[in-house]
Amino acid sequence: MASTFSPPLRVMFVNPFTELGGAEHSLLALLATLPEGVQAQLVTESEGALAAEAAALGVASRYLPFPSAVHPRAIFRSVRTLAEWMRADADLVHANSPRAAFFAGLAARRAEIPVIWHLRCYVGSGVRAFLLRRLVTRTIGNSHAALANAGFAPADPRACVIPNGVPQALLLSEPRARNRGGCGGGAGDDLPVIGM
Repeated sequence: MASTFSPPLRVMFVNPFTELGGAEHSLLALLATLPEGVQAQLVTESEGALAAEAAALGVASRYLPFPSAVHPRAIFRSVRTLAEWMRADADLVHANSPRAAFFAGLAARRAEIPVIWHLRCYVGSGVRAFLLRRLVTRTIGNSHAALANAGFAPADPRACVIPNGVPQALLLSEPRARNRGGCGGGAGDDLPVIGM
């Protein structure tokens, strides 16, 4: 799977969930700051808030079912389709959740394309984490705790930590402007908001 890339780098972002949660907001922040020379496309389950927000950033979406384990034939069809899309349109795949890592990891093995799993949540260190660690090429965790929870050793060369960023405009704005997101609830409007 060793490849040399030259612009444009075609990155397929896989995120099964169509509504906006924390991982989806982080993905949108990443899409908004991609460097020149990266061509992004999104694969998600259906139209929804995520696809609409991605479109506003100039990122096109494709729709694919991400069936549950009780439907193995449907899983096979989705993996086969995703592998075909990867072969035709991707140099690198970014899996934005454990479910995305499962589907993208299987498809990327068929397509011989590297997959980065962006790990942001509790996975556990059991069989599920074992399987996901082997399906992906590299893993980015938003914390050392997330990586350790998924069974990665501290010095594992296949994993690294890249914390979620904070937009500079948020850090430079007035305290009252930072609290307009509803976090402060009116109390302590002069206090800075820290966290996601």
